Amino acid sequence: MKKALLVLLGLAAAWGGGTAYVAARVMRTDEERARQNAAVVELGEKQAAEVRGIDSAGASLKDACAGKLPPGPARSLIEYVVRLPADERPGSTDAPRLDGLLCEVTDNGSDYLEHEPMDPPQPLLGWGAQLARAASPDDWARRLDEAAEFAGRTAQLRFVAITAFSELTPARSRVDLLGQGGVFDPGHSRYRTRVVAFPSGQTVCEGSGEGRLQQKEVIGHGGSAEDARSQLERKLGQAWVAATVASPLDDLCEAGGKSLCFATDLALDAPDW
Repeated sequence: MKKALLVLLGLAAAWGGGTAYVAARVMRTDEERARQNAAVVELGEKQAAEVRGIDSAGASLKDACAGKLPPGPARSLIEYVVRLPADERPGSTDAPRLDGLLCEVTDNGSDYLEHEPMDPPQPLLGWGAQLARAASPDDWARRLDEAAEFAGRTAQLRFVAITAFSELTPARSRVDLLGQGGVFDPGHSRYRTRVVAFPSGQTVCEGSGEGRLQQKEVIGHGGSAEDARSQLERKLGQAWVAATVASPLDDLCEAGGKSLCFATDLALDAPDW
């Protein structure tokens, strides 16, 4: 009986130690990324006024940066969109924001762009939640592998595109047919972008350009014309934000190779179903 109890205690200790180790490792990688993101935001906001002052009649961003960003992994380059005053943000208060964002290729390897809000940033999972997620020994190897891959992608960052948007006119539908595609005005935006080395903040190149939503059709469905129009406008708003934010990265995507260029192309002209 005593021997069996000792075995059980040993198993419990091994399980507890393993759970704590895995949780701590994952938490450490999350904290490393959060610190890096905070440094990017600080760098971007520190230079925000200068970025807004870039001459929009000067060189285009693509021409200004040609040959200055050596190709690397997809996360070699990320974009930080500087915060706008509330009265300069387009759309309703619940519309998706296109400022105070980090924009980069997803970490899951799917080659899509994701927007991470940084005004304020999303809170990290606490110790209790991390322990709960790491409780299954069958999952330890996978979680440790994913943490190692995540840390590797965090370390890839070499350049940050600091972007300020202006002249923001969201896309709007012109024709709305129940269950059919909507013909729409693609809207307008202008950006000024400075690319800096990370973490030094040294300027590599800077220029300007216009947002370019290239998608030709979005589809609204619903039980009524009003529902269909509401869905159409919501999807249009999301597509416009995605394309607007992706436009500067598309000018620079060769820095992140095929994965980043695929992701920016998809954001500019994503199919709609």
